[in-house]
Amino acid sequence: MQQRLVDPNALAAPGTVPVPKGMEEISLLLEPQRVLGGRLAAGDTVGVYISYKLDEKVSADAPVNGDLKGFKEYTQPTFHQVLVTSVQQAPPETTKNGSTAEGPALPSGSVYVTLARNDADAAKIVFGAEFGKVWLSKETADSKDSKPGLVTMGKVSQ
Repeated sequence: MQQRLVDPNALAAPGTVPVPKGMEEISLLLEPQRVLGGRLAAGDTVGVYISYKLDEKVSADAPVNGDLKGFKEYTQPTFHQVLVTSVQQAPPETTKNGSTAEGPALPSGSVYVTLARNDADAAKIVFGAEFGKVWLSKETADSKDSKPGLVTMGKVSQ
């Protein structure tokens, strides 16, 4: 009987990787500059950064992280080592004779990136995509998390 069962990984769509147990997938539609010009592939790991621009400065008595007080804009390195399960983008543009241009293809449209996260993390990513801007960084096994915390103009100008 065991020989007749199909490995679940064999059923995965081409260009995807399986979702780890206990996680779910969340897809984002991002501009090329937010996904390294589209140089991501299924199986890569990324850092997720979320930036927000508020209408008004955060007041001194607001119940938020002290680094935010007095600023309207900030970026937060939200997650590290996030698994990319799929990347979908427009194919490279073709020339008049039907061939593709020489050299590396430049991104010409938005990119769908699907990430594997638990439900709580997925909710934070959705919030960031709805009310802020999401950027992804490609990480390697050697990437370090220096824990920069919230980045505001005050931190950038130090």
